[in-house]
Amino acid sequence: MNMIAQKPYLTAAELAKVLQISVRTVYSLNRLGMPHFNAGVPTGSVQRSAPRYELEKVQAWLESRMKKGGTDK
Repeated sequence: MNMIAQKPYLTAAELAKVLQISVRTVYSLNRLGMPHFNAGVPTGSVQRSAPRYELEKVQAWLESRMKKGGTDK
């Protein structure tokens, strides 16, 4: 396991690197219900929301989807 995967919360880019998928795929998986939370990230005078991920929860979610055949049902 690399240093990125040892962090408690990963950014979308870090998760994509660990899972060897694109960031675009990470965001698509978010829409399908992949576990994440939005962390506030200050950008100048605006507070933006940025998703963060716990690798163990994401891996468990992906495994459960594989067992179900990839469906949300």
